[in-house]
Amino acid sequence: MSVISTVAPAAAFDGAVKSAPMHFIPMTEANASWAGYEVRTNPDGTTYGVPTGAPAGSHESAVDVQSDTGLQSRGTVPGNCGTSTVRFNSKTAVYTAYTISPSHGSPISHNWSVTYSSSIDLVVHDMSGLAPLGNQTWSVVKPVVGKALQGKTLTAMASGTVLTTAGCCASGDPTDVITF
Repeated sequence: MSVISTVAPAAAFDGAVKSAPMHFIPMTEANASWAGYEVRTNPDGTTYGVPTGAPAGSHESAVDVQSDTGLQSRGTVPGNCGTSTVRFNSKTAVYTAYTISPSHGSPISHNWSVTYSSSIDLVVHDMSGLAPLGNQTWSVVKPVVGKALQGKTLTAMASGTVLTTAGCCASGDPTDVITF
């Protein structure tokens, strides 16, 4: 990975926020494992997911689980679940964020990255981790990773999924472009 020199002249920030909708993916029996969860059943027959390896009877970080037939054990929340954002603050810093609509649960963790591409480089910068406790929004400013030739463009694309207490929200893959 390469970091673009911090001595490059600052780029003019156009003030536009590059955002895309996030789409809700319900936690199901079939996809629980890729999210790091296992499905368990309550005495009343409703299902829930907990982190793989959680002690028996634990409901810590539990999420509702929808059956593979499409019927959720405790209600459904279809549709758009938030926004994902990426923008260059300068040639040396990139901002990325997501906001989850409260109706789609509280964020637990995220698999998130910013991919940089240019005529000479392709780099994926992983930013995965835990979501901020009690907050529907996560954001970060990181150094730009990647290279571009003088006068050429560098594109950043944010992408990922956010595990929530109601399921999963997938990024709409917003992009931003800067010229070097």
